[in-house]
Amino acid sequence: MSQVAQRLGFSEAFSYRSPRDVFVEHAALSGFRNNGKRIFNISGLSELSEQQYNDLSPIQWPITAESPAGTTRLFSEGGFVTASGKARFIAIAPRLPVQSLNASYPYALNTGRIRDQWHTMTRTARAQRLLNHIDAPFVLVHPETARTNELYDGDLAEVRTAYGAVRVGVMLDEGMGKNQLFMPIHWNDQFARQARVCSVIAPLTDPVSGQPEFKFTPAALKKVATPVWAMVVSREPLECDEFIDWSMTPLTDNKGYCYRFAAAEGFDWQAFIRQQGYTGNCAQYADTEQSDERFICYEGALVQMAIFSHHSLSLMPATSWLQGLLSREITSSPWQLLAGIDMNQPDRGKLICACFEVGEKQILAAIVDGANSTKALGEQLNCGTNCGSCIPELNKLINETLNVDAA
Repeated sequence: MSQVAQRLGFSEAFSYRSPRDVFVEHAALSGFRNNGKRIFNISGLSELSEQQYNDLSPIQWPITAESPAGTTRLFSEGGFVTASGKARFIAIAPRLPVQSLNASYPYALNTGRIRDQWHTMTRTARAQRLLNHIDAPFVLVHPETARTNELYDGDLAEVRTAYGAVRVGVMLDEGMGKNQLFMPIHWNDQFARQARVCSVIAPLTDPVSGQPEFKFTPAALKKVATPVWAMVVSREPLECDEFIDWSMTPLTDNKGYCYRFAAAEGFDWQAFIRQQGYTGNCAQYADTEQSDERFICYEGALVQMAIFSHHSLSLMPATSWLQGLLSREITSSPWQLLAGIDMNQPDRGKLICACFEVGEKQILAAIVDGANSTKALGEQLNCGTNCGSCIPELNKLINETLNVDAA
């Protein structure tokens, strides 16, 4: 940016030579005409050398000449950042949501975060491991609500409100209320065709905070027909306009992309491959009655694109195996890859522990063998022993498995 500004004639204002130069100017400005009135003050860092900047450890502000080591706790001596120095409390009258459930929109749509993602995934999507836990947008539905709407786990559903509609996969959860739905906020048009949940939220805002009514939007639920499902990995981004639905996971470790497609009956995968500009070698298997079609497109010893399609999403290869195709060399015949399995690497199942990459099938096997507590699972598999965010899921798997065994 500095080089562009300099070539536009602003050399004096953009004389930065490194990130350190930008930072020390920012630090100096935080103390300019401050006089203790602004709590954000890092002027104590405005004289850092290049080496000191590179070696800087995390530190809490204010950082001033009086507090060069930072400030562990704000307001420890009393006082707040108000004209009077006193805290301000705003008296409000609680009220119910503006909208109400009705015959057309009988479900209350709630929105929020999931364990491993943040906001719109601009950074967390760069960490492939974080998407291995949940790799596609979804709606949580109580099993009885799903049955009422002829939906099963993994089906594609349309969630519609008076303001628009999204299409996401169904996940069953007995912890949901029967008239409630939940969707995550993270997926956007970069990662899915139609999963931006904010597009279906009412423009109703709190009079004090301005926060929209994210936690209660009347919604309807409807199954979307998906004649064919497909899982595809590719080294290059793919054109997705012709599909009923799609979601994408960037493979930051393997430098590629993993797609989940819902397609029409009889979708022409060979034409699709040509449309992507691929003209190299391709091993193929087809059982058209089951829409079971598989393609391994390769150049030399490297897979460039792989396609596995079927009527049932549950019959797809393990996602971890599929993603790994782009990082492995074809050591024998590419036709062997059409089987969609690797006998030397058993399927771990859905990733539960992102820290140690422990899958659901591994955990269930350990529980059956006697590891009936999170402590025991941690000692055997390491899951739950680092950040701890997977512990609720570990407890759920333990309870479900033990209850089934008891029954």
